[in-house]
Amino acid sequence: MTARPPARRRVRLKEVAKAAGLSEGQASAALSGYRGVSDATRERVRKIAADLGYQPSEHARSLSGRGRRTTHRLAVVLNAPTGVDRETGGIAVTPFVSPMLEGIMLRASELDIDVRLVRWPDLASGVIELAARDGADAVVVPSFTGLSVDDVAALRDSGLPFVLLNRHFVTDPTVPTVIADVAGGIVELVSRLTAAGHRRMALLTEVGESSVVADYHRGWQEATTGHGIADSCVATRVSHADRAARDAAIADLLDREPRPTAIVAVDEAAAHQILAQAAARGITVPDQLSVVTFESMIAPYTTPPLSGHDLRLSRIGARGVERIAADWGLVPTGAEGTETIPPRYVDRDSVAPAPTLHSPPTDTIDPNSKD
Repeated sequence: MTARPPARRRVRLKEVAKAAGLSEGQASAALSGYRGVSDATRERVRKIAADLGYQPSEHARSLSGRGRRTTHRLAVVLNAPTGVDRETGGIAVTPFVSPMLEGIMLRASELDIDVRLVRWPDLASGVIELAARDGADAVVVPSFTGLSVDDVAALRDSGLPFVLLNRHFVTDPTVPTVIADVAGGIVELVSRLTAAGHRRMALLTEVGESSVVADYHRGWQEATTGHGIADSCVATRVSHADRAARDAAIADLLDREPRPTAIVAVDEAAAHQILAQAAARGITVPDQLSVVTFESMIAPYTTPPLSGHDLRLSRIGARGVERIAADWGLVPTGAEGTETIPPRYVDRDSVAPAPTLHSPPTDTIDPNSKD
């Protein structure tokens, strides 16, 4: 296989502006042929741009042709739909990504930032092409499974500001990321359930070793150990995409003796399956079993409505835009490295105090008996 040449760092507009002693808006106007810029300034800026190797994007040229001035352009990199070639297929906006995208769009609109939705390229070699083709001055990547350390290295090498959403790297906390504090959320849930008398609990998460899954388990270990109940609690991992395997894992939890009095299912679809299996066994929720989840797309509409943490994904998307905007000087400089957004607990109808364990009934004498 032929090795791909390393990607060259993309020269940004602000570097041209700095070399010319102008603002980015003035440099953009000079390069785009706007009126009000002298011929001498225009030629000087174009020469500086050529010497530095600056190339305006096709998207920027199309915008200038419509008479619109857009200095800041943000590429939101999304995955291709499952089972579709990511080079030729469409763009996947999953229920998990959709709230983040909503936050991105709203905050970008408020800051007058142009947003482009683009399909995930091979970031290890295609980030420069992405910038040239889609007019990216910065990149936001809502999390998906395939994101790797090599992709982060390519983003850094490109010179483009970037931020990852709902994905971080424990080995490198300097990577700009915005994530939900799911570890803290788990600690809060365990404390809440323990205060309600629960001592036998179960955690149900996705398989794999992504940073988010690791955070859930780190919080679980910390909380159950801290409350002295680790030996009576279990953590189970199962693929969210394998419904049969998930059904089997849930059945194993519900058929245990003694079974858990509370289950935390981080995926609300799994939590819904728990409700269905519990009902089929005659286990009432929440009187005999408390069920808690994360996310909130279907949680309000289940029977009973599921209590749990809202991950505030829209806010995570908005913060991602603000992190980029701070790099451009549009908002005050904020956090660096990994930034966490605390989830918000929503109390509905699926949590109750732990059921009281009664001893088996003993023989008693009926005072009305004639025997």
